[in-house]
Amino acid sequence: MSALAQIERLRLEELVDAVEDLEQTALGHLFGRERETARIEAFATSAGRGGGTLLLLGEAGIGKTVLLDAAATFAATAGIRVLRAAGVEFEADLPFSGLHQLLLPLHAELSQLDPPYRQTLNAALGFSEGVAVDRLLVGNATLALLALSAAARPLLMVVDDLHWLDRTSNGVLAFVARRLAGIRVSFLGASRTGEGGFFESAGLLEIELEPLKERAASDLLSAHSPTLPPDLHRRVLQAARGVPLALLELPATLTASSLEYAAGRPVLVPITRRLTALFASRVRKLSATGRTLLLLAAMDGTGDIRILRALGNDSDGPEALAAAERARLMCVDPSSRRLAFHHPLIRSTVVELSTAEERRRAHKQLADVFAEQPDRRAWHLAEAALGPDEQVAGLLEDLAHRILPRGDTVGAVTALVRASELSPETGEKSRRLAQAAFIAADVRSDLQGASQPLADARTVDREQQPSLTAAVTPSHLLWEPFDAALWRVVGDGRDGTALACGLNAQILLGRECWSTGQWTQARKLVDDAVDRCLANGYVLLAWAGRHVQALLAAARGEYEIAEQAAESMIQWSAARGVGLVQAYAWQIRTLTALGSGDFDQAYRQASKISPPGTLAARTPCALLVQLDLVEAAVRTGRHAQAAAHVAAARGTAVGKLSARLALLAGASAALVAPDDAAPRLFAEALATPGIDRWPFDLARVQLLYGERLRRTRAIKESRVHLGAALETFRRLGTQPWVQRAANELRATGETKPRHHDRDRDTLTPQENKIAQLAASGLTNKQIGERLFLSPRTVGFHLHRVFPKLGIRSRAALRDALVALPADSR
Repeated sequence: MSALAQIERLRLEELVDAVEDLEQTALGHLFGRERETARIEAFATSAGRGGGTLLLLGEAGIGKTVLLDAAATFAATAGIRVLRAAGVEFEADLPFSGLHQLLLPLHAELSQLDPPYRQTLNAALGFSEGVAVDRLLVGNATLALLALSAAARPLLMVVDDLHWLDRTSNGVLAFVARRLAGIRVSFLGASRTGEGGFFESAGLLEIELEPLKERAASDLLSAHSPTLPPDLHRRVLQAARGVPLALLELPATLTASSLEYAAGRPVLVPITRRLTALFASRVRKLSATGRTLLLLAAMDGTGDIRILRALGNDSDGPEALAAAERARLMCVDPSSRRLAFHHPLIRSTVVELSTAEERRRAHKQLADVFAEQPDRRAWHLAEAALGPDEQVAGLLEDLAHRILPRGDTVGAVTALVRASELSPETGEKSRRLAQAAFIAADVRSDLQGASQPLADARTVDREQQPSLTAAVTPSHLLWEPFDAALWRVVGDGRDGTALACGLNAQILLGRECWSTGQWTQARKLVDDAVDRCLANGYVLLAWAGRHVQALLAAARGEYEIAEQAAESMIQWSAARGVGLVQAYAWQIRTLTALGSGDFDQAYRQASKISPPGTLAARTPCALLVQLDLVEAAVRTGRHAQAAAHVAAARGTAVGKLSARLALLAGASAALVAPDDAAPRLFAEALATPGIDRWPFDLARVQLLYGERLRRTRAIKESRVHLGAALETFRRLGTQPWVQRAANELRATGETKPRHHDRDRDTLTPQENKIAQLAASGLTNKQIGERLFLSPRTVGFHLHRVFPKLGIRSRAALRDALVALPADSR
């Protein structure tokens, strides 16, 4: 083996160990290893009672290193000294290299050994020269050194990858392992099954690690990949077969192409070149027939033993299978009588090593073997196709309609996309893509999954763009009240009959409540929906709910919460190219900046959604931030940009789409108009029928109108609009906007308190929660324990609550809270 190859193999094993370590360090505990952990911890402490030997055996990635680490940590905590070493293939030919690793920490104690032992070990470990090394003497010297050190403090030797430890070290350790009784030294080693090695384990106590049980495997996968959709979660579990390494590695390698193995086919994900090397050498040693057998089994994925028929002669299949069994690549499961790979990653390795033509030929062979199974036959024929084929495309479309009622939406979308690729006619190609987009967006609520088929369909047939857009684009911007219908869908989702649709409907209702000023109800709806989205793997849909949560926080001045949500959206969407979620983040930051008076930041964020002078296509919030952008542009001296944006809205007649958009467009036009024309434009916008349905937008326009009137010295009239805006902001609990409106009203010279002018309905959510608990009779300490706050912090909040409610003591809290408007409690 060349030096470069040896280094590469060394890096490979370091990767495997690192991934095994990740199970412990990233997650904090071992899933499904409670029994093994208890046994190993008990063994680790046995060093203090007289010592012994225990070996861990298992496949690569099964978690041996993690258990060794746990034992070492436990022993160290118990006051036991731990010595560590690990076999490295690169050093397999270096005599005593493993023993050097293990005994190096005891170098100081070497001087206390009798001269023969001291000289022998010094020579064996490379500390001196000139002494002939007798292996039996090295073994006795090692045993003496361990006993000497253990006299002061018990020892635990932990050796990983014994199968790669050099022969001389293995010989010494095997000698020592059988002679530890009574000297307060224990030996814990781990070796990979099927790898051979030079450690003689006969007669020693062993534990063979089995794959994780399904529940533990699922828990590990959920903890490591919490955002994995449920269908992919199930498929990864099936592919990993309980091997922790596979459970940790497979999700990270999933790509869009891996979804092509939906509808009952295996998840054949690409794996890294280093992991492929673990099994590639074994695969290459097989005959051509043996490699074909492995490829057929990998392409099939069901373990159906009938694939042996595809190998030709009656004897070819059994002979190839026997060779694969001897190589520990594949076997026949005795209970199910199905073909099974010894390790789940072998399947991916086999696929990686094959050529495109070999895979195409294998699929053709499998289509013939399973001709009586239309679903499997359709997939295999699709993979075997060299070019457009309407017959196969039709079979895939039929397949999509068969499996969709079974709940396999991923399989249905994938089948339709592949059917489109195989469609010779342009019309059929775009029609099938449109079906895929509709299923992804409507049934699965996967807007990201819908975007690519939809974009492809538009590219194929530009004339179909309007109808396709209508088929998959959410229509909440053009909202007309149909709450009752949506609530029925929410009910269906809670019953489990249409979960994705129900969650989507619930978030739409929450968004509507945000827009119409029912903010308490909005919070309840989206909080519940987001929790259930995340629990069921609807990650993209959850961001829509978190968008509403963050808008509520931004409007109420909870800027830290809003910014945390925006930053999470940016990080998540940037890596995936999900423009919709990026736009959510920019809108949140725009509203935050407006509320805090940072108009330059507001302009920059709103411009990311829709640059001045344009209304971004397929970006719903582009129309909703038109007033934000225009106001920020005017306040920062960007008058040309503001005018360009108003002209763009006027040119596309967005004000005709809904009363809300008419209000926003009209107010935007008034902002850029000269002083003699602005009052008329503001008045026209505020005269739009139905605008009281959107209280926050209405109050903002009233505020802008009042500010403009005050600057033009129409003081009396400005107070009317400023006062109306202030009342609405107070009712909604938008503290930053309350402050802005109140300041403007004071600038008009009005000093007499208006109705509700004590900020009594502007409690923050945290203040409200603390006030409610205090009103129930809890002390500051009890409130702090419940909310994880210090009593001093609770007192600080109550100190702010009392003047807001116009009271002086806790005794008056209950009555004051009851008097608050319902939407402020």
